[in-house]
Amino acid sequence: MLNPAANGTLSGFSLDEAARIALEVAAHPNQPVRCPRCGAWMHVTAGGDGGRRIWILRCDATGRGLVFQQQLPGARWHRTPARGLPR
Repeated sequence: MLNPAANGTLSGFSLDEAARIALEVAAHPNQPVRCPRCGAWMHVTAGGDGGRRIWILRCDATGRGLVFQQQLPGARWHRTPARGLPR
């Protein structure tokens, strides 16, 4: 979800930037990540429930953030239909 910035514009990463960040973090989970917009180090928080890992990344310099989840090897996804969509 995008959050309004102080100047009235939307802040967030493009889908291409988000995909590059997610791939980098998933491939090298213990290495720091730089913001693709400004080059500053991003704050990374990770947690999980045994079947998946949730990553929260934020750049304090730009105010942009990203949340994604990664399925861990051997884990099974539980499919939940979206509300309002045909099954």
